[in-house]
Amino acid sequence: MAWASHDARRDTAFSDAGGRAAAYASGDLATDLRETSTRSAHQWQEWKATGTRVTAKVTHVALPDGAPPPSNGLAYARVFYDLVVAPEKGAAQHSTEQLALELRQDSSGWRVTALPNA
Repeated sequence: MAWASHDARRDTAFSDAGGRAAAYASGDLATDLRETSTRSAHQWQEWKATGTRVTAKVTHVALPDGAPPPSNGLAYARVFYDLVVAPEKGAAQHSTEQLALELRQDSSGWRVTALPNA
């Protein structure tokens, strides 16, 4: 879960996670993931100040409600994951999250091409 994982002790910006996730994406989504944004600047500054590490662990993958069954070149997936936001000092926050993915197969394998309903 590269997109949801951050390490304020090592990363230089919130967008570093998007750059890591872009390796698993293609098309416009890969381009968007590589772009820097200031919309998360406040959150990032807080994480930098507290040495926060955010980790995501996939717990379950399912076909989204109403999605067509996977084909040879197109699939949809709903990914459920546990998210832990842990500052260097203090209690960690735990939550369960989910994300819908559109995946397409190309010559290099399966790539995420969209985040439906995101």
